[in-house]
Amino acid sequence: MKRSSRRRNPRGVALILALVVVAIAASVAARMEWQRAVAYAATRHLLTSQQAVLYALSGETFVGQLLGALPPNGPVDFRQPWAEGLPPLPLPHGRIAGRVVDLEGRFNLNNLITPQGTIDPTEIAVFMRLLAELGLPVDLATNVADWTAAPGPSGNPQSSVYESREPAYRPAQEPMTSVSELLLVAGISRTDYLRLRPYVATLPGGVALNVNTAPAPVLDALAANIPAQNLRNAEMVQEQGGFASTTLFTSMLGIQAQIPLGVTSNYFRLDLRVHFAGARVRLRSVLYRSPEGWIRILTRRFVSD
Repeated sequence: MKRSSRRRNPRGVALILALVVVAIAASVAARMEWQRAVAYAATRHLLTSQQAVLYALSGETFVGQLLGALPPNGPVDFRQPWAEGLPPLPLPHGRIAGRVVDLEGRFNLNNLITPQGTIDPTEIAVFMRLLAELGLPVDLATNVADWTAAPGPSGNPQSSVYESREPAYRPAQEPMTSVSELLLVAGISRTDYLRLRPYVATLPGGVALNVNTAPAPVLDALAANIPAQNLRNAEMVQEQGGFASTTLFTSMLGIQAQIPLGVTSNYFRLDLRVHFAGARVRLRSVLYRSPEGWIRILTRRFVSD
């Protein structure tokens, strides 16, 4: 009996080995299927993301055509098609929407400095009034101006403030390229930055403020003690199509133009969002409209949605 039992043992071992082989094969097959599913999902996400990017670029082209259709050197105002941006539109398995901002309707931070690199007292006075309108410390105007002003014979007086930070850095001492630079300026908190951001821009120095698209706090900062009724009247004109000339604007507000004013614009920002088949894309572009009507994309960034 013992010999017979020993002869059957190899069969049991073979059965166990067969089960082990089947288990390993099943595990390998499952892992291969999982890898295939992951690769498929990654490929699908890549394709849908690329399609969403193409939709965003198409929206950018559409907005560029709206801007290109504006009358050359003519007034730019809120009743023109560009101001509607790209209304929410359905896409196959998604949607697209975009908003256009006239950057020349904002206070240009780079106008704080003259072409010679010194602080412009008239522009800084307007900026101080804007800060006061927004409930922010007016001395921040000097800090922003010092950030971009050329160094004097003894250097920048605020350099030591920045060099003592961790990590240390130095003021730019040149025109700002982005409003986000305000976060580097001494005394400006993130809360201050978020409060100020909708009312300022960083355009080439000397670009005039478009009075047809400037928000009320910017208009009110143009001069001291503007009558509230005059300001409301100006806002009503903006809603009804804007001013044909700056002379009409200053007459209505009862002020003298102290900084460059205008009724046309060439710099615009597009903020566009695309949702497509689970992919989300957000595009931010700055577009320049030349006096001849052609459009150039100055900056283009895809940012997290």
